[in-house]
Amino acid sequence: MSQVQVQSECEQLAAFLAKTVASQVIGAAASELIANPLLSALNISDTTQQRFQDTVLAQLDRIRDQLKEVQVSLNKITTAVDALQHSIDAYAISAALAGYYKSAAQIHSRYKFYVEDIAALANPSADHAKAASDLYVRLSAPADATISDAMDEIHAFVVPNPGVKGLFDHILTGMRDTMTAWAQNGNNYNITKYGPSEDFWIPTDGGMFSSRRMLTGSFDLARTYIADFAVPLMKHVLATEIKGLMLLTRAWAGGIHDLEVGDYVDNILGHIKLMKDFFTTRVVPEARDLSVANLRTYSKRLAGETLKHAQWVQLPRESTGPDRTLDPCPRFLIDDNWVMWEAFPDFSYSFIKGYPLPPRDEEWRNCTEMVFAYKPWDGGHRPTYLLGWSGAQLGASTQLINQAWQVNPEVGDYYTILPPLEFVKRKEAVEFLSPRIGEIGIESGGQVGVKVDAFSDVPPTPLADMVKSLPTKRDELKP
Repeated sequence: MSQVQVQSECEQLAAFLAKTVASQVIGAAASELIANPLLSALNISDTTQQRFQDTVLAQLDRIRDQLKEVQVSLNKITTAVDALQHSIDAYAISAALAGYYKSAAQIHSRYKFYVEDIAALANPSADHAKAASDLYVRLSAPADATISDAMDEIHAFVVPNPGVKGLFDHILTGMRDTMTAWAQNGNNYNITKYGPSEDFWIPTDGGMFSSRRMLTGSFDLARTYIADFAVPLMKHVLATEIKGLMLLTRAWAGGIHDLEVGDYVDNILGHIKLMKDFFTTRVVPEARDLSVANLRTYSKRLAGETLKHAQWVQLPRESTGPDRTLDPCPRFLIDDNWVMWEAFPDFSYSFIKGYPLPPRDEEWRNCTEMVFAYKPWDGGHRPTYLLGWSGAQLGASTQLINQAWQVNPEVGDYYTILPPLEFVKRKEAVEFLSPRIGEIGIESGGQVGVKVDAFSDVPPTPLADMVKSLPTKRDELKP
């Protein structure tokens, strides 16, 4: 080992990868020191213990001050990993990750000794010969095999063999469990603000529920799970691998195993690529498929003898003028294909923002109708009806969304009902309803319907921020 250590190509790749990954874990400023070329002075390569010790001690006066700064940065990775561990443990799935943690612990413990030895070398009062000797023993054969075996095990965790659950499978399992647990618990989306009087509450067994909120709530939890659990776990994996890569670089760079350093660089780059693609290729389809299944299974339907025996009436689709009537109709909403979708807000024209009175904060206060959607699990704009209850004597009444315009929309006669295509052109009406019950549009039957919310393919900000600047190919590793 010469006074001026020449870095091999693989060592340069490893240094830059360590710096860029560390910037996502401990910050760009501190990560710069992790790739400091002076660390090449600590490369063991194929030298003997005595020669390594002599060479390190000969250079120590020249590099000691820089070693102090580098040691602080190296230690920050451990602090950051501990914080990530705390975030992961909050989700209480340590048992599922036990195999990974065992491999990671092998690297973390050896990295700890590595940092302690560098700290001793940087300390003017320490036993430098002993520190150099200890560093050699902990990084040379056979100790290096323990580190490389742990790195191989982590690679198998990220890229598992068929039939074996790996990193991304564990994340998806937790996400699915979180979504389904929300959907199973009706208390998460029951409707409590419903009409001014119980006389007008729809008499269905079990109460009223918003299947739409069941859906969107599970989406929110899935995205939170990815942001708060998956991102820390992926950072933990990358930080652990970078620790192992730095150790193997010191052990092998410039020696007979130099190319092996490049292989581990390639492994980590491949893992980053999988993390970048994970949300689009795995999370989005899994969340969307599960939402379809949960809508079928957990959406709330009408039930109870009162509705089955009550009189049902309907405003005919063609009725527009003052002579319109409510005609008897079948009890068609008592069907597994029709689900409670959302409470219908007070839709008085006068109370939609700016038309012409100020908006009310409590638009749900006087809602007495419920939106029902037909087979929402089929996606897109679904056929939709409103159901209201007028008491035991008058029974149940149904109408379409465009028929619920309660006050003169300033076109035609007072009793004019806008046809579907004209209704969806009324910007003030659509913008009022869409955030509350789902995007308003025309369904396949030509009537006004609501669109079933879809899981967004835009990744959560913490995930996007983590992967956006990370490299996935060797030619992106440039100093």
